[in-house]
Order: sequence, then structure tokens, then C-alpha cells
Amino acid sequence: MIFSLVFAACFNDERAYPFGMGLIGRQKSPANYRYGFNSQEKETEITDTDSHYSAEYWMYDSRLGRRWNIDPVKKQHESSYATFANNPIFLVDPLGADTININNQGVISGITPAAGNHLLFDHRGSQIQFNDPEYDTQLINDRGIKVGDKLVTYLSTKETTDLVDGQSKVNSKKAAYYLNLFNPAAGLAAHITSLFGIAKKSYNEWDFSHSVLGTMVNANLNHNLGNTIVSEGRTYIDDYTYEQYYFFVFGNAKKAYNLGDAGNFMWGMAGQRSGFTWIELKAGSNLNELRQGRGFDSDADQRAIEDGFDFKRK
Repeated sequence: MIFSLVFAACFNDERAYPFGMGLIGRQKSPANYRYGFNSQEKETEITDTDSHYSAEYWMYDSRLGRRWNIDPVKKQHESSYATFANNPIFLVDPLGADTININNQGVISGITPAAGNHLLFDHRGSQIQFNDPEYDTQLINDRGIKVGDKLVTYLSTKETTDLVDGQSKVNSKKAAYYLNLFNPAAGLAAHITSLFGIAKKSYNEWDFSHSVLGTMVNANLNHNLGNTIVSEGRTYIDDYTYEQYYFFVFGNAKKAYNLGDAGNFMWGMAGQRSGFTWIELKAGSNLNELRQGRGFDSDADQRAIEDGFDFKRK
């Protein structure tokens, strides 16, 4: 008895049936306490009976043991209204996320419930990390997936290198390095020319998510033109959020990049192969974001650029 009382006090025991509906006549948590069954936030705007809850990606009715919005992640083996894989005793699902398995072609072979952000595993059972887990989970849920969908495009080291080199280099940058050894004035001129060169390329050939990768997956890059995005404290207008759902894995790395981050990866690689330093690329990317009113780069953007910069060293 004493153990039960301590357990209830520590874990906010809702005195509930397995799917969270309260037991009639049993004491529940204080009315001003926001959270209830399965650590979910209560939705008192619908009823005042502590029967409805909300997670980041689902809305839930504990009286039915079902969500009352459709799961955007489609599962052939399960109802789109199911929660906790119909097993609330063993499974906690705070966000409504899933584990996604893909085959060696990047096609989804299975989807099972998981807590937190989506988890991705390849055909060997090895986990592939998402470069931007929270945002990528949002992208997948917004788009909706099912077994048989192609989620990931694999590009070998050679394929990645050929695609980057196929968009040509900024030759004046490497020229600046050698000219500086003999003629500093000419080297400075070449360096300034290289900055204009990378700026021009970044809106043309080096806009890899548009010029290369988007065409590979038939993405409509202007699908959400004018959509307002809030990410990491930044608010800006994004023109292809919906289409970033496509993911890429480069070489033997165990990391998946959404379409936008994959473009940043290849941009960082292209800059390194043209002779730019990591400091120059980092500063240039941040200046571009500031120029467009987006604030500084997100951590995920910077990670993708740095990964691309280091790609040939791995």
C-alpha cells in the first residue's frame, strides 16, 4: 500500500484504465496540472473529463484508445487511428514517431512505433542518423509515408564527387593561393574574384538541391512557395519545405540529409575542392542567410556544410 502511494506521487498516477481513461470514482491529478496519461498534455478545451490528450504529432481520446486525427505515417499493418501500437503498457509514444526500416535501394520495408524522433535503419540493421532529427521527423510526418515508398537515395563516393565536379570549380580561388606566394597584389585580386565567383555559382550550378538533387528525385521545389518557417528561433520564408522530405546518404556515411541539407553538404564539398577554407565557407553561408533575413545558419546547416567539406578525408 505504501509503495503504491509513493509510486502514484512520483509518477502522477492517473488511476486509469490501460489506454488512459480514468476510473470512475477514483482520484485523478489536480485540475491545474497540464499532464496526464503517458506523459501527454491534456486537452481541456474539448472536455473537462481529462479524456483528451495531445502530442506533437497526434491527438488522442483515452476513452476510445484511439487518436482522433489520422496518422500521417501510413502503416499497412495498422489502423491510421491506432496509438502505442495498441500496447500502452509497454510502449510510450510522446511525439507519435516511428522506427523506419529501408532496403538497400532506400525503399521503406517496415515501420514500427518508436518514442521521440523517427529512427532510421538500413537493410543491415545499422542505424542511419538524421542530420536534423527534429526537423526531419516533422518533414516525414507532414509528408506521410508507407511501406514501399522510396525515402532515401544512396550516392557512392564516386557518384557524389562526379556530381560536385560536374558543376565546375571556382578556379580563381586556387590561383589566389599560388599568386600570393609571388605577387600579393595579384593574389588579392584573384581572391576577390573568387568571392564573386562562389556567390554567382551558389545561386546557379552550386545550388545543388535545385540544380542536381531535386531533379534526381523529381522534387517540385516551389511546392510551398511563401510558406513561413520557424526553426531554432528563426522565422523566414521557405520555398520548398514540403519537398525536403527526400533524403540522401553519401558514400559509406551513416547519416541521412534532407534535400536542403544534402545541397549544403555538396556546397561545402564543392567549396573545399575549389580551395576555400572552412572559415570562409562558414562565414559565407551565414552572410547569405543574413542577407535573406533568416538570421544565422542553423546548427544542422552548418553540420551539413562541414560534413561535405570533410567528405574526401573520410
